[in-house]
Amino acid sequence: MSLRELSPTERRCVVPYLEELDGRTGAKWRVGPKLERRFPRKRTPECLLYSKRDRVAVEVKSLFDDQSPGLFGWGEKLQRKLAPVRHGHYMLHVPRKYWGGSFPFSCANDIRLQIDQVGPRIPYGEHSFIRVPVRSRLTRDRDGYSHVACAHAHLHKGKDQLDGRVDGLFFLHDDDVVGELCTDEATAVFVAVLLRACKTLGKSDNPQCWVHWSEEWQINREEGTGVFIPVSTVGDAGPNALRPLLKRALEDGASKFEAQRWAPVHTLLIYLSKLAPGGFPDLQEAFRGVDAIVYEPVDEIWVLYEEILHNLFVRRVGATAPPSPSPPASA
Repeated sequence: MSLRELSPTERRCVVPYLEELDGRTGAKWRVGPKLERRFPRKRTPECLLYSKRDRVAVEVKSLFDDQSPGLFGWGEKLQRKLAPVRHGHYMLHVPRKYWGGSFPFSCANDIRLQIDQVGPRIPYGEHSFIRVPVRSRLTRDRDGYSHVACAHAHLHKGKDQLDGRVDGLFFLHDDDVVGELCTDEATAVFVAVLLRACKTLGKSDNPQCWVHWSEEWQINREEGTGVFIPVSTVGDAGPNALRPLLKRALEDGASKFEAQRWAPVHTLLIYLSKLAPGGFPDLQEAFRGVDAIVYEPVDEIWVLYEEILHNLFVRRVGATAPPSPSPPASA
């Protein structure tokens, strides 16, 4: 495989990382095979980098888009992506956590199909809901209780039904799940999934597991054609605004390394647009608030910002390990 086979953003990140590896190890590093060709049935990182003695598996993610700055550009892009095949005009209420670079575009086709299926059955001026998959980490704290706690009240409608039905005290780490359970049917599915996960975790030696369910987004039917995504302004600035976007990129990137150990070092490269509010210093601060379990399979995280490669995180120590990342600029 050659660098020409990478996308422009991937190439933009991989080239300086190759140079960094050359300088760090004193060896010559090259781009190796594209892993998805060798393992078509697995989620794989983008490619392998290799020298005569070492290998590194690399995945590239992007935060913000140089060509579509701000939420207005993002909203227009999303409206085109979700435009239904059938005639109709809809307003889709996308939770704020997805505004900008963190929208789950891997689910876009499914969302559009749901709009096509659900939308025509909604009376004009009324609303319904579509379902979007989410996941959160579930941990078991201690015996002697029968309760599931969580971070946000919007899931209490479902989880409170588990009191007295689980063996132990559990905590659902739903910090970034802001979509609601609006219908009784969605609530019943959530309760069944969470109950099954609590019972499985209670019998396991593992301290935690992932729980998958679907949150609900409101969709209104109006006169006209197309899909309208109501967004206004960036709103919050600083690390708090970047954290959910970064968390989503870390989750997506880390998922590419979950299937197996692809190389002695797993590296996630993140392209941060110069248009990102707060830039790299705010991203560093945002990273400090992200639970390490989110990027557990990743050994190194590097960020390309204004054409400079910054080391954000390092786990492994060895021939290819970089020095510890520097503290945030505000420290």
